Amino acid sequence: MARIACRAHYARFRGRLAAPRAQVLFTTAPEIPVSLDKDDVRTIAHLARLAVDESRLDALAAELTPVLALVERLNAVDTEGVEPMAHPVSSAMHLRADVVSESDERDALQKPAPAVHEGYFTVPRVIE
Repeated sequence: MARIACRAHYARFRGRLAAPRAQVLFTTAPEIPVSLDKDDVRTIAHLARLAVDESRLDALAAELTPVLALVERLNAVDTEGVEPMAHPVSSAMHLRADVVSESDERDALQKPAPAVHEGYFTVPRVIE
């Protein structure tokens, strides 16, 4: 497998390429041609529970083929020795001390209530 540098995040503006924002290294595997036909798109639509017109199958196949090619390209990335992460920014969660910060004011808050029973607000029954 050969390692090639792919410049990412190019912006096309009036025919010129802007400077790259990042440089990503990919390990390339032999290119596997990925192409979908009408039956593949029909199966994908069935599995996704989508209603697709027969006239749109060719267009959808043409749109989905580059997506699958990108997935194959991402699968070719060498991730050996890279630990999985939940978020790209590693940060620890800062927790506060588990101490009581407010006093018990339940009696004072329930005092103006029309009806209270054993510390709970009592309301009229609405479902019989």
